[in-house]
Amino acid sequence: MGTPFQRHADGPARAPERGRTQRPWTPISRYVSALAHIPQDLEPISNGELSALLKSAEEEEQRVSDLRRRLHGRIDTIQINAGAIPEYDAELLPSLLEEERHLSEYRLHLHQQITEIRLERGRRAARLRSPLHAVS
Repeated sequence: MGTPFQRHADGPARAPERGRTQRPWTPISRYVSALAHIPQDLEPISNGELSALLKSAEEEEQRVSDLRRRLHGRIDTIQINAGAIPEYDAELLPSLLEEERHLSEYRLHLHQQITEIRLERGRRAARLRSPLHAVS
């Protein structure tokens, strides 16, 4: 048996045995942006650029989290309905689980980038503070 949904040039995909119209399945990782390149040394970057980089990474992390949440819903639906359409379960579930693994790795990478940017921002703020001197 081929893929769970046959793609037709003249319209939406159809489930082959049942004739039901289905949305074609597209790997979610296709919609994940390319990894943002963060330089090893963040110090030469201006404060404005650092803030923009942090905002961009946080927005991307939120987007990936939303994609991952939807993917978990799809996986749960297939697992709950296992046996109702076994030929679809056998073909679709492994690819969805692989997508989840890729999204999780990408999300972890984004968390690491966000932490690095926040640490640099903290270092900069600490340099601006005047040192405390003991008063005698």
